[in-house]
Amino acid sequence: MAGELEAEGGGSAAGIGAGLTRFDYIMHTDTSENQESKFHNLSIDYDANPETYAAISTLLGKMPAQFSNPADGIWTYQVVTGSNDEYFDFINVFLDILEGKYDELAQLGVLRNDIQFWLNYEYHGQCNLEYPPQQMQRLGKNGVTLCISCFQIRSS
Repeated sequence: MAGELEAEGGGSAAGIGAGLTRFDYIMHTDTSENQESKFHNLSIDYDANPETYAAISTLLGKMPAQFSNPADGIWTYQVVTGSNDEYFDFINVFLDILEGKYDELAQLGVLRNDIQFWLNYEYHGQCNLEYPPQQMQRLGKNGVTLCISCFQIRSS
């Protein structure tokens, strides 16, 4: 599959343009009201160069999210899951995408501290998150930052 890019996820954000913040990127949702959703994002800060954007996509073999714009300097791969979906082990899946490619990313100007995993969780009631020590250890060894934002869905 070399040279092919794989796209996944949902959460369309067509129409979002340049000049947005990371918060704007991670919080765009188009899920139905009262549906719990998790937005799993692999985000990479880079020099806002279209060639670098394309090179990251090719290197990682993933299509960036529709809202990801080369001019904004944040490349984002997103997988959206709902409350009825099977568990998505985003930490291990995203690390599998990255491991073995850090030297090539560095040649593009992307360092490990430019990489973040985001979990944005829309929920009802109580929000509990739990990660086993093996995942946290692997994440730490890779030098990747984990960011979590939880937002309670309000009924209208």
